[in-house]
Amino acid sequence: MIPAMCRQLPRRPTVAPDAISIALFGPGVIVVTAANPTNPISASNRRLLSCVRPMLARGRWWMSAIRAMLTAYVQEMPIMDAIDDKILRILRKDGRITHQALAERVGMSASTCQRRVEAMERQGIIAGYRAVLGDAARQVSFAAFVLVGLGRHTARVQQAFEARCAAAPQVVECHNITGTVEYLLRVECRDLASYKQFHHEVLGGFPDLTTIVTHVIVGTVKDDRA
Repeated sequence: MIPAMCRQLPRRPTVAPDAISIALFGPGVIVVTAANPTNPISASNRRLLSCVRPMLARGRWWMSAIRAMLTAYVQEMPIMDAIDDKILRILRKDGRITHQALAERVGMSASTCQRRVEAMERQGIIAGYRAVLGDAARQVSFAAFVLVGLGRHTARVQQAFEARCAAAPQVVECHNITGTVEYLLRVECRDLASYKQFHHEVLGGFPDLTTIVTHVIVGTVKDDRA
């Protein structure tokens, strides 16, 4: 009854003037035609065909295409689950924990846990491991956040300032921020006298600085940096 109640309306599809049709009749048998015979195949479509034709010419080309797309997706978007999140939280607290101890805490075998950790290392989720030194070992008794404003907002001036911060051992963090100033620095020195020297020589010696505001850290409630 449904086909009798409905009737098909003839409709001509709208296509772009330079559209092309690719017909695959078998491995290596490819016919490419323009949607509008009066228009030649455009340069952009010719470049596309130069990439697609080798894949179409191979046998089982669709499997190669699907495999390539899935591989690119997995590499670009790492898939993580609740176990991976738990592994990362534990490693942030103790990067030297053994695979056996880590596996016991997340509830899986050591080999499976090791494979998960190695997979996250390959994907760049785990960027590395390092030792976190205490203030006494680094001989640091003065730390401050410093707001820095630049007089000229050109790429050359910003690159010069960032290079100056990268070369200064007292600057442990340098962030380009929004707001009334351009940079937020975390500066750590031996004492107030050392900071005064840094302020005068490193910051004060940069010709394009207009603003330097120092906020001395008097106590830290939480610092969860690795």
